[in-house]
Amino acid sequence: MNLNRVILFGKLKNLSPQGFIEVSISSEMTPQIFREEVAKVLSSINPKFKGISELNSSAVANDSRIIFENEPIGTSHEYFLLPPICGG
Repeated sequence: MNLNRVILFGKLKNLSPQGFIEVSISSEMTPQIFREEVAKVLSSINPKFKGISELNSSAVANDSRIIFENEPIGTSHEYFLLPPICGG
């Protein structure tokens, strides 16, 4: 596993002072397993984090595209968590 930067967007960005976290990631992880690893890190750094349910609706992306739920996350320098956005 490699330590990679995960950039947080939307309401998730407020959970880390820098707007990102460092997470141990394996290229074979699915987005769901990736979210679980992110949840562990967020739980350890922010008492306001409510758990994996806060992440489940967020899309996982690498530096070129959004990753489908049934595929491995692959390798990337950075990953992104994109919560759903409403508005017009």
